[in-house]
Amino acid sequence: MDENGEPIPGAIFYAEAYTHDAGILDFAFAEAGSSGEVPPAGSGPLRVAWRPGARLALAAFAPGKRPTVVYDQFGRVDADGIVLSLEALSEGVMRWESRVAKLAFPFAGRADLTERISRPDAAALRRAFLAVYEPVATKEARPTPAEWDKYQVLKSVEESAAPAK
Repeated sequence: MDENGEPIPGAIFYAEAYTHDAGILDFAFAEAGSSGEVPPAGSGPLRVAWRPGARLALAAFAPGKRPTVVYDQFGRVDADGIVLSLEALSEGVMRWESRVAKLAFPFAGRADLTERISRPDAAALRRAFLAVYEPVATKEARPTPAEWDKYQVLKSVEESAAPAK
C-alpha cells in the first residue's frame, strides 16, 4: 500500500527466511495484484523453506516509492499477512534504505539461490533490487563497503542473467 492506504499494483514483495546461526534459508517474491494483494489473486501461495528458530525479513519495492524493509525478529507476522506501506519519494526523502543491504539478497556464496535469481522468472525481482540500489550505484547514498559489495554482486548477477547478444 502507499502512504495513503491505496494499493500499489505491480509492487514487488520479497520475503526471506533466515536463522542467526545458519543465515539465509530460502526466499520468495511476487508482484502485487491489482488490489495490492500478494500473491495476486489466482496464483498459488508464496512458500519459503522453514525450520525451527527461523525468522522472516520482508521487503516491498515500487517505482517512485522509498523501499520498506521489516525484520520479524520475534515471529509476530500473522499467518494471514502483513501490510507494508511505501512512502512516496519527494524532496527531502532519502531514496536509500540501508536495511535493504542487510537482506541476504543477492546471496553471495550461495550458488543455489543465486542461480534461482538468475532465471528469467526472477527478472522483475532483479530489476526492483537494482532500482533500489541506484543511490548506492551513483554513490548518492555514500555506501559502506558492504553496501557497495552487495551492489557489485547484484550487478554481476544481472549481467550474467542477461540474454546473450
